[in-house]
Amino acid sequence: MESGDDREGESGGADMKKQLQDFARQTIKDGLAKLPKSNSMFFKRMYSHDNLEADINDVIDAIPEDKLDWAAQQVERTLAKAN
Repeated sequence: MESGDDREGESGGADMKKQLQDFARQTIKDGLAKLPKSNSMFFKRMYSHDNLEADINDVIDAIPEDKLDWAAQQVERTLAKAN
């Protein structure tokens, strides 16, 4: 395998990683939009405790990569309980 092939594979992996992160963030945004505002405030307290006035979409966009899966699971569980 040539070195150019390796870089292409790494770039493709980075693109996929970004796509998955974008999907997770959109899933969180869509889920929170279906829930009462109190859930968005709870989310802000967890992920933006130093700025509760921040827009919820900005808060979600700033969630660290290593916390995205947990955040998405939180929203999914809350939606399941609400329905």
